[in-house]
Amino acid sequence: FTGASTVNGSAAQQIMRFNADGTVDAGFAPGVFQSEIYPDNLAVLADGRLLTWGGFDTVGATARTGAARFNQDGSLDNSYALSGVTDLLGVGNASALSDGHLLGLIYTGTGWFSGYSSTMARFGADGALDSSYTPDGTVVAQAWGLLVLPDGRALVWAPPTEQSVFSGSPIFFKRLSLDGPLDSTFVGIPGADGVFWAIYQTDPNNPSMVVGDFSILGRYADGRLIAAATKAPYPQNTTSFNYTLLRLNANGTIDGTFTAPTIIWSNVYQSYTANVGPDNMQYRITGPQGSPFSGVLPQADGSVVVYGSFTSLGGQAVAGIARLTSSGALDTTFSAGSGAALSNAPGRSAQIRNIAAETNGKYWVSGMFDTFGGRSAPGLARLNADGTVDSSFSTPLTFVSFSGGNTRVVFDATNRPLVLGTYLPSADGFPDAIHRLVLNASVNLLTVTRSGAGTGTVTSNPAGINCGATCSASYASGTSVTLTATPAAGSTFTGWSGDCTGTNCALSNVTIAKSVTANFTLLTVPGMPTIVSITPGAGLVTISVLAPSNTG
Repeated sequence: FTGASTVNGSAAQQIMRFNADGTVDAGFAPGVFQSEIYPDNLAVLADGRLLTWGGFDTVGATARTGAARFNQDGSLDNSYALSGVTDLLGVGNASALSDGHLLGLIYTGTGWFSGYSSTMARFGADGALDSSYTPDGTVVAQAWGLLVLPDGRALVWAPPTEQSVFSGSPIFFKRLSLDGPLDSTFVGIPGADGVFWAIYQTDPNNPSMVVGDFSILGRYADGRLIAAATKAPYPQNTTSFNYTLLRLNANGTIDGTFTAPTIIWSNVYQSYTANVGPDNMQYRITGPQGSPFSGVLPQADGSVVVYGSFTSLGGQAVAGIARLTSSGALDTTFSAGSGAALSNAPGRSAQIRNIAAETNGKYWVSGMFDTFGGRSAPGLARLNADGTVDSSFSTPLTFVSFSGGNTRVVFDATNRPLVLGTYLPSADGFPDAIHRLVLNASVNLLTVTRSGAGTGTVTSNPAGINCGATCSASYASGTSVTLTATPAAGSTFTGWSGDCTGTNCALSNVTIAKSVTANFTLLTVPGMPTIVSITPGAGLVTISVLAPSNTG
């Protein structure tokens, strides 16, 4: 029972048994199950050390609740631990500040399965609670989302609810000053009936309300923001919502020079409120469930890369990732092809969880997928500036779905990528939380050719070659590649030639371009003649046939 402290007056447990009359069976006492919890986020500090945070309470065998700091060599920094908070369970949406402080949402309580509450807190560079930070009480009560700004101020928001609509503040969108009070200079979005919600009271015995959505997704370096939001109309008992992206100025007002495409979103929920409003009535409420937009990556030129669960944008088919121009129009020069997919689990939806930009203009995409743009990509892919998959990228990491945690790529001062998430290195059986990759400037092309009258496919480990369709791939210098030839029905594989010979092809420590040929021949059926040659002539074709040996 997650989020509950008691059930029918008894302390909540992960598993409970009830008597036939619905009362809690006090004689049933299950054990408590512990699980590995992976961190949600990662930041590189100014001195090169790493700060990570989430819902964990142990790092290796060392107690560390909510946050941990690591030295540049990956060892745990024993001088850092969060302190000053009673019953701390973990850290939620937060950011590391330039001075090494950590600001964000924290969770406190007796356990994740026995009830907890949230508030905002700031911790010093040593992990000690900063008591000078006192967030406004309305923030603690209402905020759903949080974005910490580089200067230490914070944006908080919540979509409209039945309570906020009747309170006169339907869109909760505020900025907190450095030490936590509300920033009176922030304008925000006032909101109005019909803009983010609609109320229907024509039937006094059955009033209803349609509420939309509003959420900040990202921030430009100049302070402007990108938000996902629904827009009018909001018809009564609607079965879909109009979703779009808004660009906001640094003071929270809408930037009218940006007009993004609209997506019709048909995932809707209906429920009933408690007694609310001036008439103290129960309202039937309709709202969007989920959102087509998961995140954004604003660019220096005003454009923005957006990702989510959408399949079309601006009238064009796009597979969950697109780039919009600085005016909001779909950028047709950017295309990620078929995007992220789970080829090994066709019934499940792939997820892009984060996109990061490298200094050379390429994009690192992480999440739950095993192919990207039709190429093998085990939860991690690198895209060129135009969205196409970078075929020179190869990594030994493989994403595995695990409890808790997020995926993210950040870069240190020397542009080395650090990968956060449940990734397996090589064939290891248990995922580590953070990996640092080395960018190889030298990459080498491996080319496969198929030869002979027979047919078949060639695949590689690490992934890259799938020939059939993909008969060349680039590998970082020093990579070892094993090729496997699989003959089609009616054919047989006779061996390799070129940079591999015999029937096995294991290229060790590839440091130069390589080219290999897989030779396939047709199987000969006993008792059937074999065509030796076909010679065309003037109006005549000569076919030479070798009779089978058992025909006499």
